[in-house]
Amino acid sequence: MGKPVLAAARQGHLIGVAPVMWGDTERSASPGRSGDIGTMRLLRNGGGIGQTGFPFGVFEVPADDALYELSLNQAQPGQPAAVRKRSTQLLTTWKFRSRLDEGVYS
Repeated sequence: MGKPVLAAARQGHLIGVAPVMWGDTERSASPGRSGDIGTMRLLRNGGGIGQTGFPFGVFEVPADDALYELSLNQAQPGQPAAVRKRSTQLLTTWKFRSRLDEGVYS
């Protein structure tokens, strides 16, 4: 626990995102694990790029510089979340700039 983990990366014209939002000192989480439901949406300069029916995704993006907004709506319904005494739903939004840089590969 407590180690940085790559949750998103741009590779060429693709941005892939698979954050691990659930976890505590007793249990670790993994992206899209069984029981998690949610959606992910990516905007570029205020316009829609894409949306998934899952709490993770890969989006095709143009090469030029732009302001992106990525929103994750994730829930863990039912008894397991209540037993673990943590939030059962979250909505998180990240804003960032990105452009294609041929010299960088994550």
